[in-house]
Amino acid sequence: MILYYASLHNISSVDGKLEERNVSTGDAKNYILGTIINLYNDKNKRFYKVRDNATQVVSLILDLVNKEDFTTQDELFKEYSNRISQKLFRVEMVRQQTSPSDLQKGSFIQGLYLDDIGTLHYFLTKIEGSSILSDEDLRIITGPPLNSKIYKVCDISFTLNEESMHVDDILIADCGKKTIADYWDNMFLEFDELQSDNENTKNAYSTISNFLIRKIRPQFPSDYNLLSNAHTHYFRTQDVFEIDTYVDAVLGNYYVEEGSAFDINRVIAQVRALPEKNSFDPKFSIIKDEIKTKFKKEYDISPKIKLKFTEDIDNIKEDIVSYKDDEGKMYLKILTKNEATFKLFYY
Repeated sequence: MILYYASLHNISSVDGKLEERNVSTGDAKNYILGTIINLYNDKNKRFYKVRDNATQVVSLILDLVNKEDFTTQDELFKEYSNRISQKLFRVEMVRQQTSPSDLQKGSFIQGLYLDDIGTLHYFLTKIEGSSILSDEDLRIITGPPLNSKIYKVCDISFTLNEESMHVDDILIADCGKKTIADYWDNMFLEFDELQSDNENTKNAYSTISNFLIRKIRPQFPSDYNLLSNAHTHYFRTQDVFEIDTYVDAVLGNYYVEEGSAFDINRVIAQVRALPEKNSFDPKFSIIKDEIKTKFKKEYDISPKIKLKFTEDIDNIKEDIVSYKDDEGKMYLKILTKNEATFKLFYY
């Protein structure tokens, strides 16, 4: 990693103060690197897109990275990072009037760096709490990844397209919070989520459903049936999808019959990788309307009988099982609480 520039500002909308502090790129490098690692491991990170290249933050950053020699633009970076800090300060001052509990004193770090595979990034993070800069030697002394878990972070990567730099990916996280603060992604950065909760719900549900169909059903149909029901039950009963919670609820306690070749640990690893491979966020609010009509299954029992499911069943083993008699005939045994139906077949 090569860190070209770094800036640090202390911000307090409570006191109405914005203070620029000097910080060396060497000192900031390890701090930014650690925070980037935290960002890519954060289960609350979301992908975003540029709303408009003319908005203040992204227009300043694009102007900087498109200079003929952006690595020698120290004064320009200083000017632009100050203007971006002032934008955040103004936004926080407005937010302070309506939701003061959302904001704390903190430090705002920006940096331009080249990663290990040659991709250029602009980095912004707001650390809530006291100043992270020592007054004695102007060195960073606290904050993520050292001891703080409450900070907002944005990492913007760029790609060269037709001889100019364009925004490639935008990752944003609000660490320590259930959702990303509106004043950070919307009011300050002016970015839009790449996928809405509706899109995430549809994409995640379909992606995992198709994975179960392709990877499990052909060889392990009974395991597929149980996991498919648990999968749908999770989406229909939970308000938030979070990949680790999903794995624990649907796969973590799944019992594999002794002697079965079904490898649940391999399935868990493959499911954990699905968000990144299929571009849905690892955490989002589930929109139940997007899946309410997706669970309708019908099975052929015989040429004259069909079995129809209209809803998911959490633990389907307790409601329906199959077995063979001594002559090899196959039967389904179904639990019913409907006495009238039961009596119809009681012979």
